[in-house]
Amino acid sequence: MNQPHDTFKDKNILIFGLGLQGGGLGDTQYLIENQYNTRITDLKTEQELSAVLESIPNTIQKTLGKHDNKDIDWADIIIKNPGVPEEIDYIQYAKQQNKTIINSTALFVKHSAIPVIGVTGTRGKTTTATLIHEILNSQFPGEVILGGNIPGTSGLQLFNQQKEKKHAVLELSSFQLAGFHTLQTSPHIAVVTNIYDDHMDRYQSQQQYIHDKEAITQYQSSEDHLIINKENIPENTFTNKTKAKIHTYLITDVPRNIKTLLLGNHNLENIASALKVSEVLGILRDSAIKTISTFKSVPNRLQTIAEINGIEYINDTTSTTPIATIKAIKAMKKPTTLILGGASKQINIDEMIREIATNNIVRHVIILGSQNNKELNKHMDTISNKISETVTSMHKAVETATKNTKPGEVVLLSPGFFSFDLFNNEFDRGDQFNEEVKQLKKHTNNN
Repeated sequence: MNQPHDTFKDKNILIFGLGLQGGGLGDTQYLIENQYNTRITDLKTEQELSAVLESIPNTIQKTLGKHDNKDIDWADIIIKNPGVPEEIDYIQYAKQQNKTIINSTALFVKHSAIPVIGVTGTRGKTTTATLIHEILNSQFPGEVILGGNIPGTSGLQLFNQQKEKKHAVLELSSFQLAGFHTLQTSPHIAVVTNIYDDHMDRYQSQQQYIHDKEAITQYQSSEDHLIINKENIPENTFTNKTKAKIHTYLITDVPRNIKTLLLGNHNLENIASALKVSEVLGILRDSAIKTISTFKSVPNRLQTIAEINGIEYINDTTSTTPIATIKAIKAMKKPTTLILGGASKQINIDEMIREIATNNIVRHVIILGSQNNKELNKHMDTISNKISETVTSMHKAVETATKNTKPGEVVLLSPGFFSFDLFNNEFDRGDQFNEEVKQLKKHTNNN
């Protein structure tokens, strides 16, 4: 089955969590185009969702600014946004009513007509998935899909995109993979980049987090492939849950003389995983390396935005965990002013604070937001000699960072925390950083 007609036929379908990133919108548009009975619900208000709602007909019934059990009673199938926790009362109510609750990306993987390469991990998912897509696209131009946990992509719309394609490459978050357990499906090739503590605001333990990640391989067959980071993945994690052929990779698999535009040793791990996928698919190593040599950083991930008066501005807003900020700091080669802070993920930050305090590459720290971040606030004294100011807007953060940074140095936005204290999400935070840098450059050029 190349379309989920049997799943949706004659059913009432509720989009639970429209969201701002485009996945819920794409799913909704797919359902409307195929004339399925559709409703929408989201805790965000009509005003907050205005940019997304412009693309949805007014005739579609919506419950916004709240949820209502009446919508769940109406629904036969609930397509749950991965960002919606399983534990909320409305989802629990839906389960009590024996409603079918699915993830649209998992549905695509289960019924896809083309082989799917899935990429998960705590860090490096987007870069690795995008790099694999670029390598495959160089072999099969225009015949490879990129989607999953990529902003602006929809699980259901992948069904329309798969025609005359050879592969789909999907970035998969732990929240999406929870839906793979529900449908008992896994991609043809599973890639796991690494595992660190993350999302402890949603999971009661790291084992729960790993359990969701394991769905990427748990339902594979002996004809499928699992590719894992030998240096990082704990022994027997993933490998004892799979029937797939197991392939491991190390950072040392990457040629020492490789040319890459990506910053940091952690990106060599991402390159190594992409090379292993290429090997499994029979792509010549030299051809893959040629693509890697011209591959630029993915937006919002150690992305150089501009150089103004000798100061380099780098956007790493998707660093929402301590380990991500540690890796970003270690990737820097010039004295750095770090923009740090946000809402807590309830993860231990001792190692990150130690890195900031002891690494001489970090000259100044601007704390952005974090008024209610107990973890960061209790560590302020440890890095107080480097903190220049605490601010509550991106404008002030960039302005203060610029004042404290000299030509030949770097301003690095690598917050280490959630964005939800001041921003809609990490991409909004990154967009605001880019806009402030753009305005700064414009002002500088005018002078």
